[in-house]
Amino acid sequence: MLKIGLSLKWVLFLSLTLTAALPTLLLGYWIQQATTANELRSVNEKHLLLARNISRQFDNFANESREMFLLAINGYQEAGEISLDSVLMSRHIRSIGYKEGDNPWSLIWGESDLMANLSAQEVNDQWVGKNYLNKVVFSGVHEGRNGDSVVYLLRKLDNNRWFAATLTLNYVKQVQQSIAFGENGHASVVDQYGKLMAHNNSDWQDQRKSIVELDPIRSITHGQSGVTEFFSPHKNSVLVAAYVIVPSTGWGVLVAQARDEVIQGASDALVLTRNTALGAIGIALVLACLLTYFILSPVNRLVNAASQLSQGVLVDSNKKVFPIIEIRRLYLTFFKMARQMKESQRMLEERVLERTKELQLEVDERKRVEEQFRFLASHDSLTGLPNRQLLEDRLTMALAAAERRHTHLAVMFFDLNGFKPVNDQYGHMTGDKVLIAIADRLQQSLRGADTVARYAGDEFVVIVTDLYGHDVIQTLAEKMLQLIKQPITINKSTINMSASVGVLLVDDGERDPTRVLHEADILMYQAKHNRGPEIVFSQLSKLQEINS
Repeated sequence: MLKIGLSLKWVLFLSLTLTAALPTLLLGYWIQQATTANELRSVNEKHLLLARNISRQFDNFANESREMFLLAINGYQEAGEISLDSVLMSRHIRSIGYKEGDNPWSLIWGESDLMANLSAQEVNDQWVGKNYLNKVVFSGVHEGRNGDSVVYLLRKLDNNRWFAATLTLNYVKQVQQSIAFGENGHASVVDQYGKLMAHNNSDWQDQRKSIVELDPIRSITHGQSGVTEFFSPHKNSVLVAAYVIVPSTGWGVLVAQARDEVIQGASDALVLTRNTALGAIGIALVLACLLTYFILSPVNRLVNAASQLSQGVLVDSNKKVFPIIEIRRLYLTFFKMARQMKESQRMLEERVLERTKELQLEVDERKRVEEQFRFLASHDSLTGLPNRQLLEDRLTMALAAAERRHTHLAVMFFDLNGFKPVNDQYGHMTGDKVLIAIADRLQQSLRGADTVARYAGDEFVVIVTDLYGHDVIQTLAEKMLQLIKQPITINKSTINMSASVGVLLVDDGERDPTRVLHEADILMYQAKHNRGPEIVFSQLSKLQEINS
């Protein structure tokens, strides 16, 4: 019995200890990992915010430099001279040159030797063959006077004439050098090809070293922004970095900090977590000892009483040392408790069934409300027609289907004439009923595959798909106008309406729904203001030829 008692004691002790200590250890490990992850996430957000702020500064700097360059060369073309010396110098522009054909660069303002490294071959290789006509393009970083780094701004007038300006990187370096945090936190700036423009390592900076082999720099050269971790050969450690591109130039800003330094910032929380876990384990050991004693003590008494009963010794019920009546009461209480538990279980099952029905009703109601919300998110609340968002989605799908099937589609943009006077004379409630009536007429005149949507106010847009010819759309537009013109009787008042419609015939190959709607809107306004026919037709390809 002693051996069995000792075994049970240790089983209880170990079970209670593990039950209390194991969750504590797991919780401590989870807190440690979560703290480290939260610290890394917080640092990544700060780095990304800092990189975006720097990117905005460089974007403003580039845009201002571009504007000053354009202002200077426009003045030169008009007056034959440049008179913005102080302004150009303040934007770090040191020289402006002009080149025509195969002739060498002609200096028209500034320091001549700053144009020395802008060769005609480089212009031909990097810019001339591209579609940069009358646009200002930023080059990659180059070696300038005295070995410093410069960037060239180039504007191509035609295939034989160019203007170029030399932009020094003093401002870029000043901003980069002002970014320092922690022990190793720093910023780097690269051009659109991954070559260093500003960096903490002065040798790399002066050599304009290419670091495109680093993952974040490779992402920058592909026009991407984000956060990442990578190994830095310069720091010989893993860095946590955020990288952002400068939209106007393609330059990249990298803000990085050693991962070990970031994790070190969470050390206080980790120490507190470890000490708390150890304290909790100590408390669990003490509680396990106490619980083991209090659990085994009555069990041992019951075993002793059972042993006496097994030997035929009947304990007098009046004895107060260990009366048998207590054991009998224990069994009676147990069976009474069992009956009560069964009754409680039955009542609980009934309540669970009732609650399940209630929850099912709540779920059904929630689904109905969600479906109503989804419908209202994509449809007009007054007419029930698709709204502008759903219209653009359906137009996108219709354009893709037309290109796939080599068919045509038409977009008709309706605007009601004289709708405001109706609102003013009869009131907005009557005006709403007029819109509902016209929406119903337009919808009933179309096929199931076609779409009619309320675009705004008194404007409706109709998409007609699967057209293999253009003749049918004229008849359909006239039919819909006649439906709109039919009198509408509301509250014993007869209201006559008319509309102006622009019809845009779209061939397969067009993929931009915004431009299609814009062109149809323009045609509608032509019909509304030209005082001519109520319908104005055009074809998107013809509009493209006119616009070009």
